[in-house]
Amino acid sequence: MTRLRKEGVGDPTIIKTLTVFRSILKRAERDEEIARNPIPLVAKPKQERTREPRPVSPYFVELIRSRMLDPTQRRDKRGHRHARRPELDRHRDAMLVSLLAYSGPRPESEALPLRWWQVGERTINFRATKGGRVKPRYTKLLAPLGRDLAEFRIRCGRPGEDELVFGSWSGDDCDNWRERIFQPAARDVGLTADTIPRDLRGSFASLLIFEGHNVLEVAAQLGHKPSTCLDIYGRLFEEFDPARRRPAVEVIEEARRAVRDGAVPTEYPDGLRGEDPPGPAAAGNAH
Repeated sequence: MTRLRKEGVGDPTIIKTLTVFRSILKRAERDEEIARNPIPLVAKPKQERTREPRPVSPYFVELIRSRMLDPTQRRDKRGHRHARRPELDRHRDAMLVSLLAYSGPRPESEALPLRWWQVGERTINFRATKGGRVKPRYTKLLAPLGRDLAEFRIRCGRPGEDELVFGSWSGDDCDNWRERIFQPAARDVGLTADTIPRDLRGSFASLLIFEGHNVLEVAAQLGHKPSTCLDIYGRLFEEFDPARRRPAVEVIEEARRAVRDGAVPTEYPDGLRGEDPPGPAAAGNAH
């Protein structure tokens, strides 16, 4: 670990390296190739946040989804038009944004490995691997997201329970989707160029907070410790005005009507001007 630090390797990469070695040596210990796995004795570096969360309001989430479903024609550096993505791919793009924003999974480790059996009538069973163990949690399934998933499953030909919701993705696929699909759509609707899919996890957090849920309830839905949840979303808790509590479903439906009708929802009157609108996801909507 000291050598990696001297070579300028970042903490996230060091943590991943230790995780891989821990898995290898655990197998060696089990097969009695070594007496003991030494990795648990190694102090891992604490991975500090290098970027504050920037939750995206439902209104901008819906603008992104709309742009993905009907994208503007793009050209490459030579001026040639990019081929239009197949219809099912465009619906998959919008479906992934809906899942991230309205249920808050971690994109690579929880959203993309999601299988249809994990989607229930009222909850989604996300399964994150931490410390080599699978830790499931049940996140409530908001009605608009439930309808999106049901419609998408029909479009996919009603896949079986054990099939992946979004199909098989590689690491490169994730990076390419973020850079070529998600970020251009986010820029097109007025968000900053560095907006990333993980920002949508904060969108779900803000919906819960402005619905009136306390830190214990929000942490449980997101798979956080309460202290971690408060550390990340403390500003949103401070901004919450109990007198303006609104159901998450109502806010999402209003945003969808606004985008469909070409209007701005009353809850976000300043959204198009790039100012902080009041209500859910006030932090970082369109600076």
